[in-house]
Amino acid sequence: MVYSGGDPNTYTLDSGFSANTVGVTYWVSYDIAPTVYVNSGQATRDVDLLRISVLNAVGGTVASNDVSTGSWAGSQDFHQEYFSYVGDGVGDARLQITSGNPGSGYFAGAVDNIAFESTQPVPEPASFLLFAVGTAGIALRRRRAVAAR
Repeated sequence: MVYSGGDPNTYTLDSGFSANTVGVTYWVSYDIAPTVYVNSGQATRDVDLLRISVLNAVGGTVASNDVSTGSWAGSQDFHQEYFSYVGDGVGDARLQITSGNPGSGYFAGAVDNIAFESTQPVPEPASFLLFAVGTAGIALRRRRAVAAR
């Protein structure tokens, strides 16, 4: 749960992870829900926002996404959200979660199941093997043609 009161919660991962290769597109998916703790007067409203940010190794913001969880209606019903970003190549990525409207005195929401995925294609082993055999075949044919001259 992320609270945006007088001392808003900001959660930043201390260690990075490899999701910031220059030019590669990444997708961040996560589940969010409105929430409340003890005081129902602090429950999430429609105007409250969660800010999910991806930081680089020097603390610069690679991408940031403000999203509304919806208003508290008596239950914490999670739904999935996502956004994409392109890596800037400045070291590993770190995740930061905070309120999109700090100081409001309300809960910005709850977040769970955060996942990162790269859109960079990874060749299948069978495709790589076919490529290697084809390249070897071309080299062998070229070698025979040179030897036949």
